[in-house]
Amino acid sequence: METVAVKEAIDRFAAKLLTPKRSQKLIKEAAQRALARLDEMKPHRIAGPIEFEITTKLTSMAHMCTLFPTVERRGPKVVAVRSDCYLEAYRQLLGCLIISGATARGWL
Repeated sequence: METVAVKEAIDRFAAKLLTPKRSQKLIKEAAQRALARLDEMKPHRIAGPIEFEITTKLTSMAHMCTLFPTVERRGPKVVAVRSDCYLEAYRQLLGCLIISGATARGWL
């Protein structure tokens, strides 16, 4: 893996940035190095099963997550998603975060 730092956080709203021209040069060089080493690079694989557990602030948030058939209720405010595939588990997690957030805001 090749990476290039083109900015450094100062705080939540500010950062030190390289100029676009300098950033472009560094990114291009890193991409060339990566392509030269392509045969060495293998995709990162996460072996299943994968499980995410979420503790919500409100019981109603956890309840709404159970609208998804793959969600397991583990407590008044706790739900879990599980899958053999990381991407599927992550999608289930995102669905829970979206629906629980909407519930907390009173949108559902």
